[in-house]
Amino acid sequence: MMVMENYFKALREKIGHDEIIMPGVAGVLFDATRTKVLLEKRGDGEVGWSLVAGMQNLGESSADHDYSGI
Repeated sequence: MMVMENYFKALREKIGHDEIIMPGVAGVLFDATRTKVLLEKRGDGEVGWSLVAGMQNLGESSADHDYSGI
């Protein structure tokens, strides 16, 4: 389990179902010809496609974000 998942799980136990602001990163990735964009199937139960994105670790800048899932 990822560090952030543990963090939010512990936070959720403390605050219940109140809204949580979660830092995240999204990027627009083009192919070499800059005519195609990489999209991923939505993983949140909704139908469709989205930009490549993910949760950001505490203290991590968007430039430092781990894009290894790409």
